[in-house]
Amino acid sequence: LRAERLSTVGKMTNMIVHDLKNPLTSVMGLSHLLKSMPMLDEEKRRSYYRLIYEESRRILQMVQEILTFVRGERPEISRKPCELQAFLEDVQEEIEAFLNGSGVRFRVEATGSPTLRIDPEQMKRVLYNLVGNAREAMGEAGEVLLTVAENTEHILFRVSDTGKGIPR
Repeated sequence: LRAERLSTVGKMTNMIVHDLKNPLTSVMGLSHLLKSMPMLDEEKRRSYYRLIYEESRRILQMVQEILTFVRGERPEISRKPCELQAFLEDVQEEIEAFLNGSGVRFRVEATGSPTLRIDPEQMKRVLYNLVGNAREAMGEAGEVLLTVAENTEHILFRVSDTGKGIPR
């Protein structure tokens, strides 16, 4: 039982570190940009500060989720109405900031504009992890494409990249 619990803690730690790495990378990169570009126009500066705030809030939320898990409580998933286009605009802005300076481009192609019932923060985390994995796999350059398609029953989110792929 002890070995199983330690194994679970190890797996959780790995997932937590993986999830925290992306927003921390964004905060560090945006902070560096603000410091190294004192003549940055005010609109861009405000945008970077907002992104730093959002990523910091995301980190705090993850820490809260860790505490919830440690206490043995069930995590709460908040499904609320979310406009697809607004969600994708946020995702694009935040992921572009995360990828800034990496040589990796991010594009979004979406059809339709439905209202989703999702936990936007959890969904963003999934997308960030997929994009982060793609960035690591591609190295210095490439492109990540998020396509969103709607059919009669589902909305499909697909992340693809120009990397070498995963061996069969």
